[in-house]
Formats: sequence, C-alpha cells, structure tokens
Amino acid sequence: PRMAPDAPAAPPLARPAPRRAGVRLPDRLQIALLRASGCNPNDPQTRALMDSWPLDELRANPAAKRALWPHLRELRRKQRQ
Repeated sequence: PRMAPDAPAAPPLARPAPRRAGVRLPDRLQIALLRASGCNPNDPQTRALMDSWPLDELRANPAAKRALWPHLRELRRKQRQ
C-alpha cells in the first residue's frame, strides 16, 4: 500500500544519552559488599578501596572476599569516628 503524500514520516528513533567516560554504575557485587559493610559508598576512601580490588577476583575467589572484609571494617570504624 502506498502512503498518502501528507502522511507523517516515521518518528525518529530514540537514542540513548551518551555516557560520560568517567562515570560508571557500581557493580552489583560492589553494591552488596558496601551495603553489608555499612561503609559510605560516596566516601573517597571507600571508592579507592573498592577500585583497588579486582571484581573478577572477588567473584571467583572466596578468599579474596574474606581478605577484603578487614579493610572494609577498618574503613567503617574510621568513618564512624
């Protein structure tokens, strides 16, 4: 079937907003660890600690998670003082 000449064209496709290079969403594992630890996720020290631990290692190795907990507890103590 032919379209009438005055029929509107198809609406333009909606494109997602471009992502900023420096901003990334936290990983689900990071969110769970931070929630369980009670640390402030917006604290620069918390962010630095979480960025220093590779997520693949934390996912694959339970010993890595156990090794991270003392650091999270120490950080929580500092934040609550």
